[in-house]
Amino acid sequence: MARLRLFANLRELAGASLVEFEADTVGGLLETASAEYGSAFAKSMRRARVWVNGEPATPDDGIGEDDEVALIPPVSGGAETNVSARMDMHVWAPIATVAVLLFANVPSSPEWFVTVLVAVAAVWAVDLVDAAKMAGVPLQLPPLLATILIGAVAPYGMADNTSGVVGLGLVVVFALVAAFVWGMAAQQSRDAIAIATTALTQVIAGTGIGSLVLTRLSPDGRGRTGAFLVIIIVSAAAWWSAGRGRGIGLLDPFAAGALAAVAGSVAAAWLWDLGLLAFLFVGVVMALALIAGRGFGAMVRTGEVYLVDHPPGYLTLIDGPALAAAAFYPILQLVI
Repeated sequence: MARLRLFANLRELAGASLVEFEADTVGGLLETASAEYGSAFAKSMRRARVWVNGEPATPDDGIGEDDEVALIPPVSGGAETNVSARMDMHVWAPIATVAVLLFANVPSSPEWFVTVLVAVAAVWAVDLVDAAKMAGVPLQLPPLLATILIGAVAPYGMADNTSGVVGLGLVVVFALVAAFVWGMAAQQSRDAIAIATTALTQVIAGTGIGSLVLTRLSPDGRGRTGAFLVIIIVSAAAWWSAGRGRGIGLLDPFAAGALAAVAGSVAAAWLWDLGLLAFLFVGVVMALALIAGRGFGAMVRTGEVYLVDHPPGYLTLIDGPALAAAAFYPILQLVI
């Protein structure tokens, strides 16, 4: 039996979020579901994006008992997409994002890194909100962008060891206030789910930005920031490779990414002479934060609390690092 997970109006039309049918291909599964749930379901299904285990799929793709097909309709309208182009962008967009941050970390002046970091976070926020809308998740972009800006400005202006932590606290307060104020001002954002989802996302994004800003402004900031980026790169590479069965053995992407984060942390500590034992602990925390962050990203992007290798969106590989970034500076302050 092949599993078909449904979202938004498709879930309402079928009366369930997860159904099972006998099928050997994606096209066969969709045809069976269309015959089962009627013309309204079939019409909406034609405009939906189709994913198999978190990857864009075509009707000719084969499926087995362990595969999960997801149908995510657009909020309004909809158009066919080029699957191969989306797959390329799914890989290259995160690579380009991290490469830009690496280059921005090279100059001795931190202003370049902070500016690029805000720009990258804004692009990620747009990607996250776009995917959330497709799944019917009421995530709001304006307060999220405002929190990203405050997440950089407040810690940057309070960058010493004591005031920096206070700056992170101010970011959290701003995120919560902005979510509630926007909820009162915008009619579509007044329900509890919209406010809670937006507030949680803002706290993660704002503290993640602030944590990296404080890390870059701290003693040996370039080395510590470089270590964080190395951890992210190594973990993402292992995650991507394990998802395609390339040399990771029996490990699933979550386990492979977590182990690689620990290994990358130790390697970065050796490379920048940052303290192997301390960064071993940092690596463990980063591994846990990356898994939790990917779970958070999947929840926002799909509207369901379950983990897939690659939820819808171009920058899904940034979801984990967003939460890991929020934990990075506090952990450094604790162990170093």
